[in-house]
Amino acid sequence: MGQKARALVQQAKQQLTEEAVKRNFIDLVETILVYKLPGKTWEEVKAMFGLEELKQTRVYQDGYQEGQQAAKLELIGGLVKEGLSIEQIARVLQLPVEVVQQEAQKAASTSDNS
Repeated sequence: MGQKARALVQQAKQQLTEEAVKRNFIDLVETILVYKLPGKTWEEVKAMFGLEELKQTRVYQDGYQEGQQAAKLELIGGLVKEGLSIEQIARVLQLPVEVVQQEAQKAASTSDNS
């Protein structure tokens, strides 16, 4: 699978002249690899197949952004417990105040049910 993936990407780089089509094709190959290897991290897949372009793919970028967003949301409850205001948390985490308020309420109701 690795050799075929590398060959497809190399062939696309050499034969496809339109940059958008080339990028979309490489994105497709990389997406297939990522989904075929669910137990592997992005870095492991990239290393296995020599795909330096992996970080530029839409799949990688979307996943990275989702992970960052999820990590920020998980921090909110702890920051509220530490005494930071909703506005301070929103500013530090670069999130809308409404999102921070919703997550703070969720965290409060979860801790109330414990």
